Amino acid sequence: MASLSDRSTFERALGRAPVARSHHFAMHLCREGVVKAAWVPAQGKLSTSSAKPREAAVDNHVETAACLGLVVPKRHAAHAVTRNLIKRQVRAVAAQAVSALGSGVAPQGAWVVRLKAPFDAKRFASPASQPLRDEARQELEALFQQAWLARPSR
Repeated sequence: MASLSDRSTFERALGRAPVARSHHFAMHLCREGVVKAAWVPAQGKLSTSSAKPREAAVDNHVETAACLGLVVPKRHAAHAVTRNLIKRQVRAVAAQAVSALGSGVAPQGAWVVRLKAPFDAKRFASPASQPLRDEARQELEALFQQAWLARPSR
């Protein structure tokens, strides 16, 4: 699944009502205007050179319409360790959800996962503790289940 980096698509997705919610997270979706280039290996001779073909060519690309964006603000996760832990968990759960779909392709659109509430710092020993990792992962799995697997055609 491609990474979303277009600011206008982020804004369009976040401007819509969440398609799935949990206590700490919200998932937004924007289906229209999502274009993300993904590079594929070159097939034969490149138009830019008469030399031997390279692995990934600028000439050959395909458009994918499934992108994942993450919003993890400092006000909800003060430590960089916590923000990075949450981002890693979101990416891992998204990859797991894509493989669970069977087709190996994520549902089309710009999917933005937003941390909307902080985790209680008093409950976790450190900003990157295993209990925090486990709780975030369980909540994210339920969020992706609600958004993708329960209604993949939406």
